[in-house]
Amino acid sequence: MKKKSVLNLIKYHAEKNDSAFRNEAYEIAKYFDKNNDYQLSEYIMALLSDANTFSPQVDASENLFVKRMETSSKPLPLPNSIKDNILGIINAIGHNAGINKFLFEGPPGTGKTESVKQIARILERELFIVDFDSVIDSKLGQTSKNISLLFSEISSVT
Repeated sequence: MKKKSVLNLIKYHAEKNDSAFRNEAYEIAKYFDKNNDYQLSEYIMALLSDANTFSPQVDASENLFVKRMETSSKPLPLPNSIKDNILGIINAIGHNAGINKFLFEGPPGTGKTESVKQIARILERELFIVDFDSVIDSKLGQTSKNISLLFSEISSVT
């Protein structure tokens, strides 16, 4: 662990910057895990996962797994059948119909991401993606820890 990490922790604590403090502490926990000091890493993670802790909203640029995605500013030409489905999604979200989760499936290059960008553009919402390549880790136990961190990040963004 670097001295800079300890200094950052002290600085973030003094500034009452909880999100930066937590991010730095997570990085320290990752460092210990990487260097086979699993007990210390898990202890730090347990301290940070206290259910009574309040985490303010944070800028997505600070997150490890959740990234802000730019939406398209131009309309996307779509076949009528797909356009109707997307308009149905937009209406369901826009009218608070109680439906707010959608799964887009299909082979690569079929327009899933671009369709979501259009939905976000039309609804004037921010769009976030999860970088699953960085969530999955070859070390035993690290992927489950990353998934836990991912849900913490998602909670802090919403």
